[in-house]
Amino acid sequence: MEDGVDPRMKLLRALVLIAIIAGGGAYAYQLRTTQSNVAVAAPVRYKPDAAVERYPAAALDVREHGRGPVVPAAALTGFALPVGYQMPEETELLPGSPREYRGGYHEGVDFPLSMGMPVAAAKAGKIIRIDSDYTEWSVEEQINGEDVGFRLGYTPETILDKLRGRQIWIDHGYGIVTRYAHLSSVELFSVGSIVEQGTIIGHVGNSGTKAGPHLHIEIRVGEGYLGDGLSGAELLRVLRHAFSVG
Repeated sequence: MEDGVDPRMKLLRALVLIAIIAGGGAYAYQLRTTQSNVAVAAPVRYKPDAAVERYPAAALDVREHGRGPVVPAAALTGFALPVGYQMPEETELLPGSPREYRGGYHEGVDFPLSMGMPVAAAKAGKIIRIDSDYTEWSVEEQINGEDVGFRLGYTPETILDKLRGRQIWIDHGYGIVTRYAHLSSVELFSVGSIVEQGTIIGHVGNSGTKAGPHLHIEIRVGEGYLGDGLSGAELLRVLRHAFSVG
């Protein structure tokens, strides 16, 4: 790490960039036979107005513009980072980063962890989804799904869910849910199980994606995701506040 950057972070960033660049061309013509009439509603990209842009939802008790509940400031802080890791600053690894190859946006934070590393609950809560029985979609199905998103200009939720691979969702109250994606396996919990912060819930993998092994974490707030509509220093401030990074 001569330049101070974790080599695995460089590798993950490179894989994401390759996927984005390759997707812009290859996915556009590989599968022209994909069904063209897809009945789905376009997602709403949250754009904070001037009154709240200065203080995004992570910092104050504000309503998520009709998309979520009133969230106490304390509920959106105190999440734990993976042990030994800091908040990445590369745009490609953060929420809101474009994913042209599927016509969508990244909705979480990616951490370049090794295959099989334990994944811990970022905060105490109740498990509301756990993919104990998971079947990986085929390469053809994945390319088909990405092609649909590329042509629509956005990624339908059903396809995005498949791209996240094996998942666990933990409800922390106030409409806040953490999602842990691309897992290789999950622990022996069930829906309704209560877990404490730091409890091992699964293991790092690359399910649902062609990228290398990494942990994808989303903090969902109502119907949106933390960081939606933000960028640059403001986005990093919100994420560091949530993950209790100074």
